[in-house]
Amino acid sequence: MTETSDNTDSLMRQENSDLFDACMRRGNDLLAIEAWPEAQRQFDQAHLLNPASPQALFKLGGAHFQQNQDIRAIEALSAASRLDPNDVEILNTLGAAYGRAGRIKEAVAAFQQAIQLDPNHSAVALNCGRLLFSSGSFLEAEAWLTKAASLRPGRAKILRLLAEARLALGQPRLAVTAGEQAVQADPDNAEAHLVLGQAYLSIRKLEAAHHHLTHFLSRTPDHPEGLYYLAETEEKRGHTEIARHLYARVLTLDIDSAFRTLTRLKGTLTLPVINESVTSILEARERIKTALVTLPREPVADPYSSGGFTNFFLAYQGQNDKELQQHIAEFYLDCCPSLAAVAPHISNPPTRTKWRVAILSSFLRNHTVGYLCRGLIEHL
Repeated sequence: MTETSDNTDSLMRQENSDLFDACMRRGNDLLAIEAWPEAQRQFDQAHLLNPASPQALFKLGGAHFQQNQDIRAIEALSAASRLDPNDVEILNTLGAAYGRAGRIKEAVAAFQQAIQLDPNHSAVALNCGRLLFSSGSFLEAEAWLTKAASLRPGRAKILRLLAEARLALGQPRLAVTAGEQAVQADPDNAEAHLVLGQAYLSIRKLEAAHHHLTHFLSRTPDHPEGLYYLAETEEKRGHTEIARHLYARVLTLDIDSAFRTLTRLKGTLTLPVINESVTSILEARERIKTALVTLPREPVADPYSSGGFTNFFLAYQGQNDKELQQHIAEFYLDCCPSLAAVAPHISNPPTRTKWRVAILSSFLRNHTVGYLCRGLIEHL
């Protein structure tokens, strides 16, 4: 009796093992042709047949992830990682699922655990860098993307993202280096030309910026950001009417309201680099003053991150700028009332004989204005 029972148990285990292997094979075949729901059902069955298999849970989680079912993917992948905490691929996919679900800290923790297990895993470094960049953590993103680029040299996708992170950090010259490497690695990568054009624009190498931006727009002629950066380039080259035309083209495209509002303002405030006469200066100022009265004011939650700007060239015209600058300030305040916020301690200042003054300007970095005024500010 015991021998028969043992034989029966052995046969059942063998059948379950064979069924498990068959489900995993069919699931993998379905993954290969991107039949995600059918693959998911096969891995579901495999998991029921062998709940202790981390690979069944990993594949199940991957199928859920491919269908944007992030909560179910996280559940399956977390269970797989508990069964096999040293599997880097499970942790990498788990990090991606956490990231897409907006659980950034948990995503980074998964990626960090994976990179500790395999310091040479470039996909983990790339995925973590890309996630941190998209969440606005540019400094950390740059470090992860630098690591990814060192692990997979010559990969245009990684180098392009690295250039974008460096631009976001205000490191345009380093961005140029990464962007040039991206274009050299893949001359047909249009996005690499876009970011390299941005980087050249930031360091005022305008001919190089124009070359790469026009190359990008030859592939994607209705790209709003590409057109905007080309307009800025033409504006700085002194091609004022071309710049205004390009800003107007941006406004015909499907863009968000904040970008639309600031692009309207940009087109309105565009001035020649060199004016033909005093009369042309006065006419331009009157045009700006009139336009600012009727310019639509849509909400802009964060003018700085949305591309806000000042009108720097007004100061070169030898006129009283107070009224125009007030109109520009009123425009920003109408779009973003929080700009008028005052810190609570300002209304009740402490008694002191010496005040500390903060001077903020993007021109204090990588610009002759900063170099010329540094001593003046230090000894104010």
